[in-house]
This record gives sequence, C-alpha cells and structure tokens, in this order.
Amino acid sequence: MNDWQYAQTDPREQLARLHFFSIKKLQGEAEIEMMITVKETFTPQLGAMQFFAQTDKQTNQKVLPYTPSK
Repeated sequence: MNDWQYAQTDPREQLARLHFFSIKKLQGEAEIEMMITVKETFTPQLGAMQFFAQTDKQTNQKVLPYTPSK
C-alpha cells in the first residue's frame, strides 16, 4: 500500500521514504558488511531522481576512496 505519499500536503516539503538493505562482501577471509540506504522522494525537484541510493562504506580505498551512490 502506498498511502505514505498523502502525508505531504505541500510539494516543497520533500517527503521521502527510506529503504535499508545490507550486503556482506567477502575480501579474502574477511566479511565486510555494507549498509545501503535508498531514499525515495515522492515529489522530487525538477531534474532530480525519485530514488537515490548510497552506501555507508567507501570502496576502492587503496587507489581512490569512493562512496558508491546512484
């Protein structure tokens, strides 16, 4: 059910729902848990994406640290 969107009365309020996911990546013998947060905006600003995902850890730390997001 998608009734959460009706809580926003003004589009400028930028109501968003957050979704949380986790994944365990193996690096040699070590397990590294990464949390992924997806922000779903009901009324995104013009040109903005409705969904935005970001992790809590950086990857590629030896060469150039990068926080994955899309």
